[in-house]
Amino acid sequence: MPAKGFRALGQRLGRGRIALYNFRRRKAQVGYVRIPLSGPFPEREGAPKSLFQSFIPNPLEQGPGPVSMQAHNARINQIIDAKNLKGVIFPLDGLAVGLPRLQSLRKGFERLKAADKEIIVTLKSMSIGQLYLASAADKIIVPPTASIDVIGLYSQTLFFKDALAEAGVEFENFQISPYKSAVDPLSKSEASPEFQEQVNWLLDENYDLLTAGIAEGRGLTQAQVQKIIDGGPHTAPEAKQLGLIDELAYDDEIEHLLFEPQTDEEKAADKMIRITDWETASKKILRKWRKVNAEKVIAVVSLEGPIVMGESQNPPVELPIPIVGGQNAGDVTLVRHIRMAEQLPNLGALIFYVNSPGGSALSSDLIAREIDRLGKKVPIVAYMGDVAASGGYYVSAPAKHIMTQPATVTGSIGVVAALPIIKNLLGKLKINYHEFKRGESADYMGSPDMTDASRKKIMEGILDVYKTFKWLVAENRDIPYDQLDEICLGRVWTGRQAQGHKLIDSHGDFLDAISKAKELADLPNDPNILVPVVNIYDNKKAYEFAPAYPNPAEPLKTLLNLPEIVRARFSGAQLLMPFDFKIRL
Repeated sequence: MPAKGFRALGQRLGRGRIALYNFRRRKAQVGYVRIPLSGPFPEREGAPKSLFQSFIPNPLEQGPGPVSMQAHNARINQIIDAKNLKGVIFPLDGLAVGLPRLQSLRKGFERLKAADKEIIVTLKSMSIGQLYLASAADKIIVPPTASIDVIGLYSQTLFFKDALAEAGVEFENFQISPYKSAVDPLSKSEASPEFQEQVNWLLDENYDLLTAGIAEGRGLTQAQVQKIIDGGPHTAPEAKQLGLIDELAYDDEIEHLLFEPQTDEEKAADKMIRITDWETASKKILRKWRKVNAEKVIAVVSLEGPIVMGESQNPPVELPIPIVGGQNAGDVTLVRHIRMAEQLPNLGALIFYVNSPGGSALSSDLIAREIDRLGKKVPIVAYMGDVAASGGYYVSAPAKHIMTQPATVTGSIGVVAALPIIKNLLGKLKINYHEFKRGESADYMGSPDMTDASRKKIMEGILDVYKTFKWLVAENRDIPYDQLDEICLGRVWTGRQAQGHKLIDSHGDFLDAISKAKELADLPNDPNILVPVVNIYDNKKAYEFAPAYPNPAEPLKTLLNLPEIVRARFSGAQLLMPFDFKIRL
């Protein structure tokens, strides 16, 4: 039987299985399914465990891993299809995500409401971020003693220059502008005007997005919401009076709020499951059959964490050590994954998920090269997570379409390098040193002290890499090179601001990115047709060779084709966020 015949048979069998499944559950009725939203909510599922890992538990792992947005969206789609389910109760306790991820979760609420599913949110305490998400629900319920800490946004940066000086350490900071302030906490005693300007415009943007969303969801004006925040914190009864919540009730009282009281006879005759967990509900709810388009697939390659040389690392326990203490994205791993995707015989499009504050300039360029090369064959959508700035933006720039959430932190187009000067430290510790070298510049990045000649060479390299970065943006975003300094020089933007500057194309969540990839690849963008989406994981450590460029008559541009940057030295240069922008939501 030809391949098309096998696919057609598989489609008929799949439809038959769904029909039989629904027939057996035709009388089942489910009121509300309870789905807690807690933890960090990573965007994509992690790599599947090997057979060995499944049988030999890791002592550092504590319980099952966090629920991903991928798994959560799959649940949302099942609930939308379930004609015999009334709504969802979402407890929000323990949710630990930033505003971009809250916007993705809120988009899920909007899809449920569009399908006439009622959404109930319960909380024991409430911050401004939790209220932003909860405000998209039909009803918010908290216990009478809940903490309503809707008090605005707060960000803090510590500056260590003077403390390091006491120890005899100084940081030599090489930056293309004051906006590229990644090393400012180590090299300065206080925030520069440019540092303050960036943090303030990011806070203004986030505050505007939050308060506008809360106002829309709760039927208030934005000015009313901001006045309520300024008067916080509030008690739960005050919050209800102010219109922030709907009901005061403990968990055991929620069912009485959602269902009319019944007599004993009515209870005996009632076949509805009133409130249940997802595991139970998923076996009772009706499903919808969808045709599978197996001719093409959409591959997903994920870049998460600081960008470094070598293989990616994802330790089971996060350590409070920058770059080496947590998950990072190695250029060797990312290049291999992109080439693995390229070798899929039925690849229709690629979604490049980037959630990174940047890192090594050289590694970023090697990854960007692969995106540029593969983009000549299939459309690539770069989907940015909470942050995709500096190197995170560099690797995304060659994509055909860039999508973010309005609050995603991006931009930071600039370069920085920093070297610790430890000559005074060695003196304090009574440590003497003697240098030996061959070659005039052999010590330009390795000496405990630094000469003016070394400073000049490092700064020349920084400027060359910055020119390269700008040319990459100019070529891929259709922005005149001479106009880029107005939006570059290390400036950081939210996704909403970046769209205004033509640095990104649209806003949405990951499901929107899938829809855009289908559109660009001329694949069916019908909700009743499934196009497989495949996560690319390591299945081997062998080097993946790049296929030869398909059209030698049209060679890809290289750095040597671009004017004024033939001297670009990537080694040592860093494409990093200007600062670690964290706000308390």
